[in-house]
Amino acid sequence: EMCIRDRSLRLAEMVYNIDNKNIIAVKSFFEAFYKTNIFYKNISKIDITCKRAFISPFCSKIFIISDNRYYIIDRFGNKIFENAKKRDILSVVFSADNSRLVIATNDSTVTVHDTVGNRLLRIEEKSLVKHATISPDNLVILTCNSNNTINMWDADGEKFKSLSGHSDQVLFADFSQNSDLIVSTGLDNK
Repeated sequence: EMCIRDRSLRLAEMVYNIDNKNIIAVKSFFEAFYKTNIFYKNISKIDITCKRAFISPFCSKIFIISDNRYYIIDRFGNKIFENAKKRDILSVVFSADNSRLVIATNDSTVTVHDTVGNRLLRIEEKSLVKHATISPDNLVILTCNSNNTINMWDADGEKFKSLSGHSDQVLFADFSQNSDLIVSTGLDNK
């Protein structure tokens, strides 16, 4: 059952991220799949309008973006963290071990938080960050930039490498499981 639920959640997350015109509300998603689940019973008590949702590995947490706030919800539907949203959030990525959350906003800033909302690191880029992610070992942060580069940052927020090769904005990048490879895509279709 856990395997089926994980795949369903990942599928819902991918569908939402691919076509954000068809917003999948977290409440209605869980109502359809898990009406008897403790998560659904608890989250239905919270009044949240969901604009976007991101699910952590093992489905243990959900990051929800509403009009003017964002939330971290645990697997039981309890609110762990709530904060005012000051900027548009462009990407949210949970670390593989579920201990970190990487958020890129439309002011060229990337922040790394623990999964109870405490900010651990702030990175300020010179160009718009389209996406940011963290390596499986939590030692490297990638930023995908509108200036056609991918920048690599260490866990202290120091940039140590800039990768070029795209001829247009970089939209997405991710690490292999062992962090040996990076895959990226951009508006240049490369």
